[in-house]
Amino acid sequence: MRRARYNEYIAQVGRVAVDARDPQELISCVAALAAQALEVEAMTVWLLEPNRLEFRAASIIASGSEPVANGVVPNRADTLLGYVAAQREALIVSSFARENRFNVAPALREGKAQNALAVPMIDDGRVIGVLVAHAVRQGRFADDEKSFVEALANLVVTSLQRAQTEAQLAHAQRMESVG
Repeated sequence: MRRARYNEYIAQVGRVAVDARDPQELISCVAALAAQALEVEAMTVWLLEPNRLEFRAASIIASGSEPVANGVVPNRADTLLGYVAAQREALIVSSFARENRFNVAPALREGKAQNALAVPMIDDGRVIGVLVAHAVRQGRFADDEKSFVEALANLVVTSLQRAQTEAQLAHAQRMESVG
């Protein structure tokens, strides 16, 4: 039942990806639908800045308090996002209080949400962002949730690729008409 429900949400995001011309519209939709599907307290879409030194929150959906106050996190292996980017694979954090693979930000350690699922978005072998879900309930994330968020990450990457290709095509057409 849960997988069928997640598949329906993936289909909804797919329809938005096809119809949306603005990547930010899709990113906001992904965060909202993922939070709804996973029934979590917060969902954030982080994009790696072009300088690759920090992640910027492109969309934050949170009930209650936000997991990150300023919306910017350094891309270092001692942060949750940097660790996931360096490992290039999904990560389930069962307890921020017992986490020792990276430094846990005080806002996360002191917040209500003590579980997380983080999935990298990879485009042509390069990490371009991370999707992160935060939950209060212990044991909230398992393989079904990981597969669901990985599918969402792939949809976002594909949509961002399409938007970039369309922008390049429009630029080439402008250059051709000027020439």
